[in-house]
Amino acid sequence: DNGEKSDEGYQKLMKLASVQKMGTDVRKAVFLVMMQAEDYMDAIEKLLKLGLKGTEAREIVRVAFHCCVHEKGYNPFYSLLITHLCTLDKNHQFTLRLCIWDALKEVDGWADAGDAGKSKIGNVARMMSHVWVHGALSLSLLKPIDIEQLGDGGRLCVELAVRGLLQSA
Repeated sequence: DNGEKSDEGYQKLMKLASVQKMGTDVRKAVFLVMMQAEDYMDAIEKLLKLGLKGTEAREIVRVAFHCCVHEKGYNPFYSLLITHLCTLDKNHQFTLRLCIWDALKEVDGWADAGDAGKSKIGNVARMMSHVWVHGALSLSLLKPIDIEQLGDGGRLCVELAVRGLLQSA
């Protein structure tokens, strides 16, 4: 029965949402839309239909960034989604800046977490490169960051991001 299959799929996604710490109804809704979308444009269309405003709308970028970081390998879906959202609303740019700054504070812990940690660092770096290349954020993102105060993981992340930007130029 098709209803049972879709219900089973929904239950799996809800379990995954829980594993990914999507603790609020808004975060769960955003997560479900992203996981069920055909592509990033389909996701954007459906996310906008959620009608989220203010702080709730910020959850879209936070959830997408979280998912990008925690994928086993880099998935451009999240970078495409976030880049497009940043062109629609400057508030998304601000939220993305905060997400990246927060990630740069955490990456040193990731550097010691084996392959999974290195994958997270690489995913953040590739996200940063993507948003720079496509104009969603400028290099001024790095201005408030004291590179010398970053640990090995943070410096590696910034280095990989800048390298990605230069390679695409």
